[in-house]
Amino acid sequence: MVGVGPEMVSADMAYDADGLRAGGAQAGQAAGTAGGVAGALAPVSCEMAMFGVVAGAAGLAAAVLRSRDAHQRLAEQAATVHADVQGRAGQVAADGDGLTAQTAQTAAVARQGTPVAGR
Repeated sequence: MVGVGPEMVSADMAYDADGLRAGGAQAGQAAGTAGGVAGALAPVSCEMAMFGVVAGAAGLAAAVLRSRDAHQRLAEQAATVHADVQGRAGQVAADGDGLTAQTAQTAAVARQGTPVAGR
C-alpha cells in the first residue's frame, strides 16, 4: 500500500481456488483411469502358445508378461500420485479461501484505520 487516507493505493490480489478445485477434480479422474488400467492389466495372461511353435515363443511370452507387470505397477503409481494431487489441490484451495477471507478482513481494517484487536 502506498500513501495514507484518500491517496492510499492497494494491490489487488486474486486466488483461483475454483481453478485448483477443477484441477484436483481432473487429477481425480486421471487417478480413476489409471486405476482402471491397472485393474484391466492384472488378469491378462500371455502363454507361449499364442506365438506359435517357434524357438523364441517362451522368451517372447515372458517378455510380454514382464512388460505387463511393469505397466501395471506404473498405472498403480500414477493412480496413487493423481489421487494425492487431488487431495492436495483441495486442501490448498481451502487454505487459500481462508487466507483470502483473512486478508480481506485485514484490508478492510487497514482502510478504516481501526486497530486490530490484541495489538
